[in-house]
Amino acid sequence: MRMTETAALLAFLSLGLSNANAECGSFVPGPILETDSGPYSVGIGDLDGDGDADLAVTTLDWEGVSVLLNQGNGAFAPRATYQVGDHPFSIAVGDLDGDGDADLAVANELEDPYWKYTVSVLLNNGDGTFATQTTYEVGGSPQSVAIADLDGDGDADLAVATSEGVSVLLNGGDGTFADHVTHVVRGSLSSVAIGDLDDDGDADLAVAEGSDRVFILLNLGDATFATPVSYAVGWAPQSVAIADLNGDGVSDLALANRYGANVSILHGTGDGTFADHTTYDVGGEPWSVAVADLDGDGYPDLAVANEYSDSVSVLCNNGDGTFRPQVIYSVDAGPRSVAAADLDGDGDTDLAVANTNYYNGGHTVAILLNQCPPDCPGDLDGDNDVDQQDLGILLASYLIDDGGDLDDDSDTDQNDLGILLAYYGTVCE
Repeated sequence: MRMTETAALLAFLSLGLSNANAECGSFVPGPILETDSGPYSVGIGDLDGDGDADLAVTTLDWEGVSVLLNQGNGAFAPRATYQVGDHPFSIAVGDLDGDGDADLAVANELEDPYWKYTVSVLLNNGDGTFATQTTYEVGGSPQSVAIADLDGDGDADLAVATSEGVSVLLNGGDGTFADHVTHVVRGSLSSVAIGDLDDDGDADLAVAEGSDRVFILLNLGDATFATPVSYAVGWAPQSVAIADLNGDGVSDLALANRYGANVSILHGTGDGTFADHTTYDVGGEPWSVAVADLDGDGYPDLAVANEYSDSVSVLCNNGDGTFRPQVIYSVDAGPRSVAAADLDGDGDTDLAVANTNYYNGGHTVAILLNQCPPDCPGDLDGDNDVDQQDLGILLASYLIDDGGDLDDDSDTDQNDLGILLAYYGTVCE
């Protein structure tokens, strides 16, 4: 091996691929959207049927939902407000009445005037406006709501995390719901997610418990569930998400641990059991985790809303279910919810962040727009990605000529290698 190639490889190893693609999705501030006071949970869906991703945001102080319709380019119309219950903590978007429109379900944390804890259902009129809420009783202090077909009849049912367990409400097929059945789970639950965890085609439940556990409830096929099984995670998990993180076709878990200042990753085995959790550092007091492909490489990445540090952490997937160190983006005060979708219609996944700023009357949703680097730094062979072929080109020119010159100084050196490694794994348009 030539000395120049040896030097290049030593530099490569000293920089390390653990820092590769440090930008990990390149986000820039987008519009700041006004909601009613105390935005807490943000949901995304096409609410008016025009093909664009709209926003629905619960607001604690107004006991309402702010609906912001996308104008098609990432700009949003002024909010419309719909009344729900007291302290709406969580929102989910889905077709609840089978008419093809996106409806809303909201978990209301505090009791109504009749001393009942409720979930609100708002059915879409078909144009992004909503009928008056219908409320359904659930277990105590509901914290989180999720939508999926739990009994296999083709209708979207509800699962609600409460202080008494998971309340399941089965859909009658027209957007009305039967009385809840609550499945007892130890502790005070903070979040629920729905997915097929044991590969049997049924929708199972993953439920974060407020101290240090996640509970798995496997569906027996008819919306009844096996005895909950728990797994250790970080301190005070506030949010759980389900996705195949390592590309093996099996559902994995990601949890935001509020007092651990980290996220826990648990890889599924395929039979509804999970390996021990691995943690990755994020910002202070993470409240919410969203899973989406943020850098365009086909692997699901993580976005985490950090309330205490007023930031969003983005962690990009290495492709095997391990994650690179966080990249931090500042937002407004007190972010408690993050959701991901293409908000400006450019094909990249953007972020919407609800900034509660609870003690100061906060009322904004921050939009972070995903922008691939326009000139795709490190793409030496012009195929719109930065990969092993580009690294080979650079190494062949290392300390010899300008064939790998990325900083326009007419040579190929460690600075160029650092640039390439910073974007290694990036797919650009």
